[in-house]
Amino acid sequence: MASAYNNNEVSGDISSENMHNASCDGCNSTKIYSDRYRCLQCVDYDLCGNCFEERRQTKEHLSGHAMAHLKIPKELFGQPIRHTNEITLTKLHELLAGKHHDIICNGCCTQIVGIRFKCDTCYNYNLCSQCMKQRIINKPHENRHPLVATSNQSLTKIDINDIRKLEVLGEGGFGQVFKAKWLSQNRQVACKVIRVTPQRRHLEESFRRELAAYVELSGAFILKTFGYGDRMLENGVKECYLITELMHRGSLSNVIYNRNEKISLRRKLSMACHIASGMRKLHGHSMIHRDIRPDNILVSNNFTAKIGDMGIAQIFNPAERHTLIGCLPFMPPEFYRSVRNLSELDLL
Repeated sequence: MASAYNNNEVSGDISSENMHNASCDGCNSTKIYSDRYRCLQCVDYDLCGNCFEERRQTKEHLSGHAMAHLKIPKELFGQPIRHTNEITLTKLHELLAGKHHDIICNGCCTQIVGIRFKCDTCYNYNLCSQCMKQRIINKPHENRHPLVATSNQSLTKIDINDIRKLEVLGEGGFGQVFKAKWLSQNRQVACKVIRVTPQRRHLEESFRRELAAYVELSGAFILKTFGYGDRMLENGVKECYLITELMHRGSLSNVIYNRNEKISLRRKLSMACHIASGMRKLHGHSMIHRDIRPDNILVSNNFTAKIGDMGIAQIFNPAERHTLIGCLPFMPPEFYRSVRNLSELDLL
């Protein structure tokens, strides 16, 4: 098979607001685009999102090391980072000292205070700092699974007056998606607006489910979410806002049917690998998307494909019955027969 594209090195207009001033020690890219993972146990070691998802290792760096995930350049846990030297275990301990999580450590069974280390592979597996250092292992967690440092923050609630909506990117029965500007951050974003009328209160439940999915999941091939907001309008109508990264090429449908730009086989294979990696993470966290189709795969300027629209995603439990919903033309054959492994419904 042809080698995958290095998505950190592309031609064209790549916004500097998404470019980290760091090189990847996995693929040797001179710049890292979008997602940067910095090892907290090695000296000056960084990985791009693609190398992190591939679990790249060297003689010094092991895939099971603790990492800090920088989703935005020069920012971690919503705090500005002036220099790479600030991203160390010692500095993070100082930053998060005394911060309580409503989460129990799977190693010592006590409430986590300070840094929470979340397994990027296992569903709902968390360690405190002490257990991380001692490399405490309980099934199903393994030593090779990466641990990502996490604060006690959930998604940020953003003042909707801080979001300036621009042109419409798409619309449907749920509402609209706008290109927008996050004024205080001077950042281009996408703003999904759902109008919840008294007759359609189920849309708010879908919105809350989508928020919960993005809180649980993060990674190079899952749509990056910055926060949310809401406001009440007249006649009992509620507007719910979801603020995400802006994917400049739009949906995979837009890319596939764009006659003005040919896509090579290598590029297509690379995007297919992104989608498969995102689905692996989704299923690894005991979630099913239930609506995987080209319209819900979003593509960045450098052709990174990410899974979005988690509005009907949910945690699956094999012992429970589930309502099977989704877009019929994109449902696999398993949908039409009695299927026991619900994760198969996400495979086209």
